[in-house]
Amino acid sequence: MKSINSVKGMHDLLPKDVIVWQYIEHIIKDTLLKYGYKEIRFPIVEKTKLFNRAIGHNSLIVNKEMYNFYDRNGCSLSLRPEGTTSCVRAIIEHGLLYNKQRLWYYGPMFRYEKPQMGRLRQFHQIGIEVFGYADTYIDIELILLISRIWKLLGLSKYLSLEINSIGCLKTRKLYYKELITFFQNNKLLKNTNNNIINNPMRLLEKYKTLSTLKKVPLITNYLDNKSYNRFLNLQKYLNNMNVSYNINPYLVRGLDYYNDTIFEWTTSNLGAQNAICGGGRYDLLVNSFNCNHSIPAIGCAIGLERLIILINKNNILLNNKFLIDVFLVNVDNKLKSLTVSLSEYLRDSIPSLKLVVDFYCNKISKYRKQAYQLKAKTLIIIGDNMLLSDQLILENLVNNKKEIIKKSNILSKLLLILFDNN
Repeated sequence: MKSINSVKGMHDLLPKDVIVWQYIEHIIKDTLLKYGYKEIRFPIVEKTKLFNRAIGHNSLIVNKEMYNFYDRNGCSLSLRPEGTTSCVRAIIEHGLLYNKQRLWYYGPMFRYEKPQMGRLRQFHQIGIEVFGYADTYIDIELILLISRIWKLLGLSKYLSLEINSIGCLKTRKLYYKELITFFQNNKLLKNTNNNIINNPMRLLEKYKTLSTLKKVPLITNYLDNKSYNRFLNLQKYLNNMNVSYNINPYLVRGLDYYNDTIFEWTTSNLGAQNAICGGGRYDLLVNSFNCNHSIPAIGCAIGLERLIILINKNNILLNNKFLIDVFLVNVDNKLKSLTVSLSEYLRDSIPSLKLVVDFYCNKISKYRKQAYQLKAKTLIIIGDNMLLSDQLILENLVNNKKEIIKKSNILSKLLLILFDNN
């Protein structure tokens, strides 16, 4: 029988990889908690019309990249291609619009794209969304929060912040006309589909390497006073906080609901898929759901797969030298029940203890190799009737010191090793 493999563009995460993922997730989630952001969870399946309305019928995502299907009642459903739309739906449905909200979520997203490094059909994002704050200070907070995450992960020197302003909807309509005229005059609209015509700013990304683009009209020259001053304030605050950034007048977002501030962190280490985190303001999205509320909002998403690739490619040493506290191994096949009793005694005595047991291993080289593979801090060996004589071998794998101790002393000795700050 021919083997069944995973779906193209949807990858397995093996235990050795999950360890790195969990560490990174912990850093990000802990930082979000300290900034006062609360987790929200919503389904991976939504009604297709939700994305049609929010993202736009003419967008590339809706037309070509969504996974759509009908349920038994004939309702058109979709796997979520991004998280912001689902988050907005959830806060409207549950009446959370009346209070300011700082939210985050984590999970898989789905887009039918050509798989390549850093681009999968099932990919994972940590999304951050803020509702109810209109001034530029929340833009700054979000950028500073993400910058802090990069610093904690040791990635700051590999990432560059790019910012731009795409103004308000009225500004963009005027700019679109100028942009289409420019591309027509330069014969760059040949074989262009309606998706591009409806949002010609995407051509800035497509043709960014052409010398012709140096003459393209820039949207920053079309901003109204409010958007212009907002963009100046953003730059001023970033300068005051010593945050390095580049103004990229060609920076656009793939989704049509953004306005004013947009930003991305990019890297030169990943080839074409160089964006690790991107986002911006979307002050009109809530109102597009016909809820009669104009709620200012801003958000961003971190791509976990690309983040992992960047960390692995640059051999970033994560702070996970010791993944478990104790590896307890029994080298006497007759003492398995006593091994269970000792392991549970230690777990009861130290509730935070991370302990792994091998109930029978008769080769010294094998169990020591296992301990190092598990990244254990200590090794406890039971065998040769030692437990019956009230003796154990305790090996400190931090300094490679080994001693034979009494069973009655195991707890105090173990606490000294595990919680010694020296």
